[in-house]
Amino acid sequence: MRRFLMIALGVVALDQVTKVWVDMVIPLYGRVEVIPGFFELTNVRNPGAAWGMLRDYPQFLTGLAVLAMAALVLFRKQLIADHRFYDPVLAILLGGVCGNLIDRIRLGEVIDFLWFDLGFMVWPTFNVADSAICVSVTLSVLISLLVGGRATVERRSRLMDQGGAGGGDSEAGQGPTKLESASS
Repeated sequence: MRRFLMIALGVVALDQVTKVWVDMVIPLYGRVEVIPGFFELTNVRNPGAAWGMLRDYPQFLTGLAVLAMAALVLFRKQLIADHRFYDPVLAILLGGVCGNLIDRIRLGEVIDFLWFDLGFMVWPTFNVADSAICVSVTLSVLISLLVGGRATVERRSRLMDQGGAGGGDSEAGQGPTKLESASS
């Protein structure tokens, strides 16, 4: 739990420090070109979620963030039961959600400052917390794809080793049925 909290707090600290720095250095709606035509630092506000979605419902987004944080903390043990790699990923997610929640409570909107022009599209301005959320979701999907199947096979194998299979009517490789489990 200590490592989990340290990672989450690290993400929150990085997010908040960068936002304070941007607010001090770049005037609201100002821009600083870092890599001409590709990357700029800017200082904008977003009352909504990604791409300004739900901008007319900031209270809803604040409530959703509080619920997400509570769910991550309350169900962390169940979420990481299948694989230990989920723990730091969930910590990164918690830090990102918390970072944007602090802005929503403090300012009623989120400070965004990273802007990229990819040539074929201009990416919406975002911040460190947004990055943490996107990275953690991407890592969760990758972990599920790479080791999720293995965890399911191991779980089935454990069930079969515990006497759930062999002699019942369940199909091979599917583990015991509910009826077989109840009678064991």
